[in-house]
Amino acid sequence: MNSFINKGSEWKRWEFHLHTPFTQKEDRYSGINADDKWEKFYSTINNYIGDGSNSLHSIVAIGITDYLSIENYLKVVSDNKLSKNIKLVFPNVELRMGPIAKGSPVNIHCLFSPDIVNDLESQFFANLKFEYKTSLYNATKRDLIRLGKDFNGTTEISDEKAQQIGLEQFVISIETLSSIFKNNPQLREKTIIVVSNNSKDGASGVTAHSEYFTNSSASQLEATRRNIYQLSNMIFSSNEKDIKYFLGEGVDCINEVQKKCGSLKPCIHGCDAHCYEKIFEPDNKRYCWIKADPTFEGLKQVLYEPKDRVKIQEGQPEYRADYSYISKIELQGSSYWNQDLYLNKNLNVIIGGRSTGKSALLTSIARKFKSNLENFDKDEDKNFIKLLQDKIEIYWGNNEQNYEKEICFIEQNKMIEIAQNKNNKNKFLRKIIFEDEERKKVFDAYDVNISDNKIAIQNDITKLFIEFDKEKFLLDERQSLGIKNEIEFEVKKLENEKKELLLQSQIDENVLKKFDELQKQVIILNEKEQKLNNTKNEFTSLLSIYIFNYQNISWLSEIDRDYEDKLTNKINELYEKVNKDLKDFISLMLTQIENNIKQLTTKKNNIINSADYMKGKQCYENNVKILDIDSRLKEEKKKLVQIEQKEKQLIIEKNLISQLQQDIINNFFLFKKENDKLKEKIHFNNDAIEFLVTYSFNSEKFNNFLNSSFDMRKSNSVDNIVKIFIDEDIEKLIEFINNINNERILKSTVTEENFIKILFSTNWYEYQYDIIYENDSFSQMSPGKQAFIILKLLLNVSTKGCPILIDQPEDSLDNRSIYHELVKYIRETKSKRQIILVTHNPNIVVGADAELVIVANQHGSTNKNSNGYKFQYKSGSLESDSKEKDTDITLDKMNIREHICDILEGGKEAFERREKKYGFK
Repeated sequence: MNSFINKGSEWKRWEFHLHTPFTQKEDRYSGINADDKWEKFYSTINNYIGDGSNSLHSIVAIGITDYLSIENYLKVVSDNKLSKNIKLVFPNVELRMGPIAKGSPVNIHCLFSPDIVNDLESQFFANLKFEYKTSLYNATKRDLIRLGKDFNGTTEISDEKAQQIGLEQFVISIETLSSIFKNNPQLREKTIIVVSNNSKDGASGVTAHSEYFTNSSASQLEATRRNIYQLSNMIFSSNEKDIKYFLGEGVDCINEVQKKCGSLKPCIHGCDAHCYEKIFEPDNKRYCWIKADPTFEGLKQVLYEPKDRVKIQEGQPEYRADYSYISKIELQGSSYWNQDLYLNKNLNVIIGGRSTGKSALLTSIARKFKSNLENFDKDEDKNFIKLLQDKIEIYWGNNEQNYEKEICFIEQNKMIEIAQNKNNKNKFLRKIIFEDEERKKVFDAYDVNISDNKIAIQNDITKLFIEFDKEKFLLDERQSLGIKNEIEFEVKKLENEKKELLLQSQIDENVLKKFDELQKQVIILNEKEQKLNNTKNEFTSLLSIYIFNYQNISWLSEIDRDYEDKLTNKINELYEKVNKDLKDFISLMLTQIENNIKQLTTKKNNIINSADYMKGKQCYENNVKILDIDSRLKEEKKKLVQIEQKEKQLIIEKNLISQLQQDIINNFFLFKKENDKLKEKIHFNNDAIEFLVTYSFNSEKFNNFLNSSFDMRKSNSVDNIVKIFIDEDIEKLIEFINNINNERILKSTVTEENFIKILFSTNWYEYQYDIIYENDSFSQMSPGKQAFIILKLLLNVSTKGCPILIDQPEDSLDNRSIYHELVKYIRETKSKRQIILVTHNPNIVVGADAELVIVANQHGSTNKNSNGYKFQYKSGSLESDSKEKDTDITLDKMNIREHICDILEGGKEAFERREKKYGFK
């Protein structure tokens, strides 16, 4: 089997309406003689096309047009002087339909396959029955001039005008033309009928110029126009409204077109050149682009795919940068394979029977690219594929080899693996969502906030248990001081006893009262002195350390090293200055403290040495019993003061504990709020797929933690705890924390502090990625629909635009998803990204209108390859008719469509379904 460049169906310019010199109407080609005219005609065409490198000028097919004649077409073919870049020349016979309306002719074009040119005289022209004076179809120019002057009733018109008038008299009825093709199905199979839709010379003029109608009702005229459209396969029009209308674009338009015209109709266009200046250059540069092989069979594909196989515009459709698609695969010499395969920019499908090398080829391509190595199991036996991989080279459209570039490879059953595994699905959706930088920032912020919140909660819980310990210590101290009421009663009793003793001893009560007041002042001065001494010791200790320390600045990851050193030096300088200033301030404060202590000592000594103090002290010392009572009274009052101090401290401690508990609980609620924010921000649509984030409280994980922590012999409250947390009951949560701290209900191996830390610093709210399509969430979809959604996301949501390699996607999908969803989506995606796909489903090959089909075959006794290579491939478009009659090479025996019908179950039916859909037989 010979290797040759075959990239399947590609966009190329076709010219459907080109008149030659000596065309039967309005020949405006200039020249000294006939040969000169023709030579200039050919040179104008060839100069325009050049070497074919300019896609805008690279014409691959020409319809040689003339009225009621193919003589000029035959001359062009016989001369064989057109550029070799022109692959197809076919006859376009122009007819006039009538009689319908005066001044409103209908031009009908019959595009014939070159295969039947030799049969046209007998099968077509001989059967034309014209509605005027003559039945000649091959009238000479002199005949037409004479006829035109006779019809006009005067000889005072130019021969050119007379020729035009004469030609216009050769009109044929719709019934006659219909009967010719009805009686000759083989001729119809090789003919494409095109009606002009210009209101001056087309079917649209049948009702547009009602003032010219003769002996015809409006309903009859509408019926005539409908018959013309139903007989036609295509429309000659570059009008945007016509293009959209005949393709059924618009509300209920498709039903209207199918009802009136029998099927959707593609619009084509041509330059309608009658002179050199107009060749290939229609008005407004409305070039006609066809995506097909430059063959008549290729042209027929436009009838099956009227929306996707023809475009009327200046630039080449579906432009793709050369670096963005794979252009050639070299299967290098070995016993396994040896040939070059060229790929199409759009959809390439690889078909074949079992073990014919379909997946082997696709996987070998994928393994060449480093970005796909992670898709392959290193421990899996891939020696055979590895061997093939080493015998393959890949070239991009710009002829570069680059295996660092990214491609998307979807292995067989990969969609099911992703869809049915929660972790795989989340990982896949995360990857797609994170392709957008702004969405990634939302998740990064979420992770940072959750982490910061967890640390804040743990720090507060550490503080909380420190305060719990302080509270217990204070309670123990308070309890050791005794019962306040009893002490107060004792104080009152001692005071009464002291009062009675004073009355009995006739001691001056004012002296003792004065002494007591002075004694209180001494006590206060002693306490103040003690505090100042403690402060002095603390301040003195600060002089030996650096009070202010700082962390290094390594968190500034993007900072330049030179500037980092400068910043570090400045920080060091500032810290040295701050520490020095602070120590100077502390030294000054120590001097002030020492002065204050001296002042207090002096003041205290003055009181103790005063006459009132000495007098009162002497009274007490002289009365031992009063002194004893007074000593005990002082002790009891001291206890009361200490009790009040402890109670005040306990109130402060309880408030601090309460505030910490409130902060911990509020921060715990922040976990839910962060999930709410994530849910709100991650919600977007992409081509009917709705992306969103949901979250839920993980009750199972929460319960497992509680059950593993509680001593169930001491507590039965676990069942209620989940409800308290979900209900966000603050009072009960605080009560719960206090109970944990006060009651030993946890297992012996679990500490209260660690339990509370884990409980409150864990984000029990877990988010999940979800997608909704056609009102179904992912979990509600059938496995086939889930797999399709995964594939759709791979094909469309990814913004990379790299080639996509897919191995037998139908294995993961149900038939409905394949026919209604996958095929539609591949058709939409292939115009944006190159697809290389292995399949055994005819709906994908034919329904998705594959631009290139690659048929695989493994050598065997009944399936031979040339030179005995293990694997061999034949590539071509759906319309390709390349095959050999006398050969034993399996791939060469049939054309592409025959291979599809032979290999794929339902292949023939798929073709027939498509032909019926578009009404072409």
